[in-house]
Amino acid sequence: MLTAQDLKKGVILVRNGEPWLVADVTRSKMAQRELMVKAKLKSLKKGNTLEVTHRSDDPIEEADVTKKSLKYLYKDNTSYYFMDDKFEQYEVMAEGLQEKSVYLVEDASVDGIFWNDQLYDIILPKKLIFKVISSPPGVKGDSATSGTKPATIETGATVQVPLFVDEGDKIAINTETGQYVERVNG
Repeated sequence: MLTAQDLKKGVILVRNGEPWLVADVTRSKMAQRELMVKAKLKSLKKGNTLEVTHRSDDPIEEADVTKKSLKYLYKDNTSYYFMDDKFEQYEVMAEGLQEKSVYLVEDASVDGIFWNDQLYDIILPKKLIFKVISSPPGVKGDSATSGTKPATIETGATVQVPLFVDEGDKIAINTETGQYVERVNG
C-alpha cells in the first residue's frame, strides 16, 4: 500500500476498481497546512483523465500489473488486437489507446500492461520506423519556412520532416513526442 506522498509519474494505481496511470504529480504546502498531492490520472480502461487531490498520508492502492511482449495484429471498428509468443490473442478498446494508435503497424512489437489478466494498455518502443507515403517536394533554398514540411506515414499520421525527406523514404519517429528523429537507410 502506498501513500499519496509516494505517487510519481508512471505509477499505476487502483481507483473505483479500475487501473489508472499517474500522468503527472505536483506537491504543494501552504503555510501551517499539511502537504497536498495533486495527481493527474489517465484511465487505462477508457483513456479519460481525472485530477485528484490527496493529503500526503492518504493510502493509495497500487495496481498489481504485469508486462508482456506482444505483436500488433489488426484493428476493427472498436478494438485493437495483439498476440503474445504463446499465440494468445488480446483485445484493447480503441478509446483506451488514443494517440498511440497512430504508431501501430502490422507486426509492431509492443509491451502490454496487464491487470487481473486483462490487457489494458500498451507501451510503444521509444523510436519506430515508418515509410513515408506522401510528402510534397522540398524547395531548394526555401528559407521562409523552418526547413520542415509535412509528410504522411504509412499509418496515415502526419509528421513534420526536414525538406530532404521524400516519398518512399523510411524515417524514425519518437513515439513519445511524435517528432521526426532521422532518415533510415534500407
